[in-house]
Amino acid sequence: MASTSSWTYRVVAPDLRGYGNTTRPTDTAEYLLPKLTEDVKGLLEALNPNHKREVVLVGHDWGGMISFCFATLHETMIDKMVIINGMHPQAFLKQLFKSPTQMRMSWYMLPFRRPDIPEKYLIMKDLQFLDKAHKGFTEREEYAHKYMYSQPGNGSAARILLAQLCTPSSATSQHK
Repeated sequence: MASTSSWTYRVVAPDLRGYGNTTRPTDTAEYLLPKLTEDVKGLLEALNPNHKREVVLVGHDWGGMISFCFATLHETMIDKMVIINGMHPQAFLKQLFKSPTQMRMSWYMLPFRRPDIPEKYLIMKDLQFLDKAHKGFTEREEYAHKYMYSQPGNGSAARILLAQLCTPSSATSQHK
């Protein structure tokens, strides 16, 4: 690999634990927010020892919730943060349990709390849901996503993450 000492920016886009080609722990405790924030911490410590370079943490969707938690626990490790299509965990839970609109928008989470649902949903009709969800993707990108989602156990991480995020005590306990 070429030296990165002259790079102005470095972009790293890791998969969450249990997604993509990462390992898929069977212990659900391995998917709790404290563990996921420690993953981010370990990655930043390895890539940017002693915080030598500015860090802009960008979180998308569930990664946004993890980023909020990370910033709360390790604020000195980042300089800026951008959240895309995400909500602060406490705000999300407040809206989820009090707002009929948010409940309607989040209905899909409930079936994913069962152990067998995510995998069955993901392979249903040859992963057709991805055709609608990823309209701007090239054919090659779409194929790559379908391949990853078709791998055994891929829905487990989503199920476990959704289950713990939808439980008020687990999502908010680290922010008290």
